[in-house]
Amino acid sequence: MPSRPMTPVDVRLVGTAPAPLGPVLTASWEGAVVTVQDADRLLAYERAAVLAGVPEPARRMVLPAHARATLSPSDGLVVIAEGSAVRAVDPSGALRWELPHDPWHGGHREPRPPCAPAVSPDGRFVSVVLPCLARDGEPALLVYDSEPRRRYTNDRLVLVDATTGRIHGERPVTAVSSTVAQRWSPDGTELVISCWTAWYSWAMYRVTVRPEGCKVTGGPAYREVTDLGSKPGRVLSVRRAEGMTHDDEHDDVAVHDIAVQDGAADRQVALVELAALGGEPDDELGTARRVGDAYVVVSLRRFRGDATWTHHLCAWPALHPLGAVAYPVPVTEHVASLGDGTWLTTDGSLLYRWELTAP
Repeated sequence: MPSRPMTPVDVRLVGTAPAPLGPVLTASWEGAVVTVQDADRLLAYERAAVLAGVPEPARRMVLPAHARATLSPSDGLVVIAEGSAVRAVDPSGALRWELPHDPWHGGHREPRPPCAPAVSPDGRFVSVVLPCLARDGEPALLVYDSEPRRRYTNDRLVLVDATTGRIHGERPVTAVSSTVAQRWSPDGTELVISCWTAWYSWAMYRVTVRPEGCKVTGGPAYREVTDLGSKPGRVLSVRRAEGMTHDDEHDDVAVHDIAVQDGAADRQVALVELAALGGEPDDELGTARRVGDAYVVVSLRRFRGDATWTHHLCAWPALHPLGAVAYPVPVTEHVASLGDGTWLTTDGSLLYRWELTAP
């Protein structure tokens, strides 16, 4: 399908501030604290201070090599994923709990997790994906021929009580994960997680927290979850052409309703393809994030001339394309929603806060 020209969408610059260290636009900005990992350091910024032009972290922690970590929004607990264990450390540095597991896959590299744990907004639960070695006689999905010749089966999704470290619920997932994306609902009652397996694609699951454990539904989906709607079960996701199969050449953004009964298929609410956003076949989709209650910003990387990122506005949840955002400055792949209809971009040195001129 040929692309079509996009109508410019005018925006107003609300403010600028020095960009803090770390990939801050991939973090959540809807709470009082913004937590990012910069190499082997975990940095926690006060949102109000950063927006006021003070990019110094309020808290920092040096992490073990190759570890991935996150900060609980409720009590300052730091949850750290390492090569063969997940552990929680309280603000004083004392160990609260530790959950050992099989060593991560990764070939000849030192074992390392593919993502940080995800703590629910209320601080009650921690979601982690863990590797599983194939036991004697069990079929393996991934085999390393070099030493130590490990054999892996499906990873498992584990929901951990953040206070005690007790496993609240778990189940296998159809993945040997190289990348994991996790999104909690604002009330902490559900989680959507996507696991990417190299040379395969994404599997996506919905986790509903229950007093006695959790309910997990989903499976192979070819889609990465990028955001959730305010309505339970509404999921925003991206599909990228990976060329693994003859029908795997799709680039699109979709909204699905995954709040379905057992045995029912997810219901697609809306879908917008790359061409409808003005993209050419060689361009690629980046990510998609909700901005306020009525819009989605989709990033698109163009490979004509210099490879540059552009952002495109769509209506939520219908995903009707509204046009290309007419920023006066360069942007990168990601945006961060501030929860009030404004959002942040960066050019690498400054943060820019934007709002629509005619919402």
